[in-house]
Amino acid sequence: MPDQPVELTPDRLRAYCDPASFQSDSTAEMEADAGIIGQPRAASAIEFAISVTAAGYNLYAAGEPGTGRNTAIRIAVEHAAKEKPIPNDWCYVHNFDQPDAPNALSLPAGMGCQLKNDMADLITELREEIRKAFEGKAYEERRAHLLKELQEKRDEHFGRFKKEAEERGFAVEQSGGGILTLPIRDGKPMSSQDWEELSDEDKEDLEKRQENLQVVMRDITRQVRELEKQAREKMGNLERIIANLPLSNAIDELREKYSEYKEVVEYLETVKEDILANLDDFKDEEEQQVPIPGLKMPRTSDPLHRYQINVIVDNCNTKGAPVVIETNPSFYNLVGRLEYRSTMGTMTTDFTMIKAGALHRANGGYLVIQALDLLRNNMSWDALKRAIRNCKISLEDMNEQYRLIQTQGLKPEPIPLDIKVVLVGSPLLGMLLYQYDEDFRKIFKVKADFGLLMDKDEEALQAYASFIATRASEEDLLPFDRTAMARVVEFGSRIVADQEKLSTQFIQIADLLRESDYWTRQEGSDTVTGEHVKKAIEEKIYRSNRIEERLRELIANGTLLVDTDGEVAGQINGLAVLSLGDYAFGKPSRLTARIFSGKAGIVQIDRDTQLAGNIHNKGVMILQGFFGHRYARKAPITLSASLTFEQLYDGVEGDSASSTELYCLLSALARVPLRQDLAVTGSVNQLGQIQAIGGVNEKIEGWFYTCKLLGFTGRQGVLIPQANVRNLMLKDEIVEAVEAGQFHIYPISYIDQGIELLTGRPAGEPEKDGSYPVGSINYRVQKHLESLSRGMREALGGNGGNNMPGSGI
Repeated sequence: MPDQPVELTPDRLRAYCDPASFQSDSTAEMEADAGIIGQPRAASAIEFAISVTAAGYNLYAAGEPGTGRNTAIRIAVEHAAKEKPIPNDWCYVHNFDQPDAPNALSLPAGMGCQLKNDMADLITELREEIRKAFEGKAYEERRAHLLKELQEKRDEHFGRFKKEAEERGFAVEQSGGGILTLPIRDGKPMSSQDWEELSDEDKEDLEKRQENLQVVMRDITRQVRELEKQAREKMGNLERIIANLPLSNAIDELREKYSEYKEVVEYLETVKEDILANLDDFKDEEEQQVPIPGLKMPRTSDPLHRYQINVIVDNCNTKGAPVVIETNPSFYNLVGRLEYRSTMGTMTTDFTMIKAGALHRANGGYLVIQALDLLRNNMSWDALKRAIRNCKISLEDMNEQYRLIQTQGLKPEPIPLDIKVVLVGSPLLGMLLYQYDEDFRKIFKVKADFGLLMDKDEEALQAYASFIATRASEEDLLPFDRTAMARVVEFGSRIVADQEKLSTQFIQIADLLRESDYWTRQEGSDTVTGEHVKKAIEEKIYRSNRIEERLRELIANGTLLVDTDGEVAGQINGLAVLSLGDYAFGKPSRLTARIFSGKAGIVQIDRDTQLAGNIHNKGVMILQGFFGHRYARKAPITLSASLTFEQLYDGVEGDSASSTELYCLLSALARVPLRQDLAVTGSVNQLGQIQAIGGVNEKIEGWFYTCKLLGFTGRQGVLIPQANVRNLMLKDEIVEAVEAGQFHIYPISYIDQGIELLTGRPAGEPEKDGSYPVGSINYRVQKHLESLSRGMREALGGNGGNNMPGSGI
């Protein structure tokens, strides 16, 4: 026979924190410490992921919001980043061989901007120096000589042709359309009338001579064009010779400065060749002709624009490796974008309009992203995976695949990627990604699992105090004294409902600190005390418990039927927890059972009306196993029993009411009344053992305030599982009521303990023959079941009840 339950004493109802446990009298005497609190497993995983250099060892930080995931990650990566070298700058430059494929240059931190400025100074200097060189006397003389030489040769060829034409009877005239040959008569060009007076033979002769002369003219024209081509080549060589001196001097200076960087030296060489090939771009600009008076023409782009340096990643001010926390991980924010400008209705772009993404900025360091934000952005997840997998950042236009007509755009050279990526998300999201995305397990091989609680020991108490001091220092809160720190620790235990644990959801702790500071200032005090913290907790509850108060009103005015005194057979007070998201509270509910002849077994009305969830239905089915094991070992039994939560219209879930339902059935079968001044919670197994449940504090408080509302009798109390005693963190008011003998809390381990307390009668231990002592609860239940089975057999002709489907037992 299990021992009788012993009522809990006040000291077991709440784990008080001794203010003397803290090393300082106030947080004002403590130094701020931004370390990771209560997450040794996660901290170890973070350190491992940061330290290992193998591919794919990126980190997924799994935890519920408020557990310090983001803070811990930020602290860890910022600390690690300080020890790593500063990564290189990255620039894009014009590709003179393939203008639509800009080249990427890598330079040590800070030198990207230097190269950009040096190139800008170079072009500015060359504009002036080359212009001066072309305005110099030497260039003008040599240019004039070349032009004169060309003109003389051109005149020579034209004079020879003119002489030959005259010998053949033709005059030669030059016009804007070219060279004309006209037949002459009497030393003058022949008129139309003169031409008509000619005989057909003379006309034919003139036409033949003119055709022969055209052949000579074409040959001379070809020779003149060749002369002009040679002159242009000589002029170009002259210009290159004239420009080469200032250009070589300027380029050589930069080549020497950047001699350690092969790619830059090669780029400078291509710049030199391109400048020499496009010297006209450095000459004085001619005044632009306006085709239509009054029309403002858009300014054309600077042809020297191609010599600019586009520094997309500048690490000149970076200390250690970069840490980028991307709050909006859209496709373009991750991999970069190519911007466009509108010119005369046409969208144009070039390498100077390439913009860096988070991957570029974090290259060589750490990138932190919220997993849910990443997955919500179209194509971002695939882009991130592709970059990590290929170890390079390829800038793409996401809209290309949606265009009906493909247009040619830029294809910048990909940039090598060396990065550690940290995704922060919920455990469920991480599990789903691991199960359904085959790439996830390959590129995020480390998981940092952030728990919701930590052990409550001396180290934890000092860590909590340190957290309070840090928040007070960083947010300019008033100092917290010992009693205030103790109250915060007790609040941490209440959140997790465990006397031996503390919550690691520091977002709730931080909110409590801010609200305590507010109420302290409202009072005009300069130090936060335990009473101020208590006030903050009470005010937070008051802001959220409107529904709870309304339900109490309905109980008080009799709309919701709840008895807190007397005895009734087949009726018991169950306890449930209602959650409003930010607030949860306990609500008592009347449970009733009725027994009658039949073969339906145990009918749970809420289950049959689909108001009950699967876990609750499992608990009801366990009851059938209990009855079969205890009362149907020798012979089958039949019964019909109905169970329901009265005035319940919004569903029930969980198995915490299974012991309550069992007590109610036993009472109905034994025809023994149950005390209505006691409420019950607890799960039961087929062996009759009472199992732990959740929300024990809210359930006890819900029943306590109901009893207080309807009037204390001194006998009221609640039955809870023995396993839940460590979860008690009840309000001071309840502890005081227990100490005053107004309220009672009984821990129960077995169903028999509870039924004895509820009925005041012994449960009854089985004898050797399997029978129970006369008058015990089990005896009365067994006799009633046998009576129901016997009556059923007689009604069905003596044999019908033994193997009835649906009997349940």
